[in-house]
Amino acid sequence: QLTLIDHGLLFPHTHKKPLIGNGEILGHAMNSGVPIPAETVEWVKEWPHLERSMKRNGLTDDQIALTQSRLFSLADAAAKGDSWKQWLNKSGIGSNYELK
Repeated sequence: QLTLIDHGLLFPHTHKKPLIGNGEILGHAMNSGVPIPAETVEWVKEWPHLERSMKRNGLTDDQIALTQSRLFSLADAAAKGDSWKQWLNKSGIGSNYELK
């Protein structure tokens, strides 16, 4: 069973060790040229299930639409072999992350 997790405990925003928080992990992936995992493309096939689950759990239509947009954009980038940095910069998200 696929379960969405976004509670901040798996990858907290702050932690005592380096490269543990969300921003640090993403920054490291961007700076290292890490490609988006190819299996991301397969996640799109699960969209109907994900959407039902999000509705059942009370997410708004706007939240669901943004999630779908982000997922499909990520899957398209993975299919092209883009790195996280390429995807983040193309999507406009990359400008929110400080690259060290």
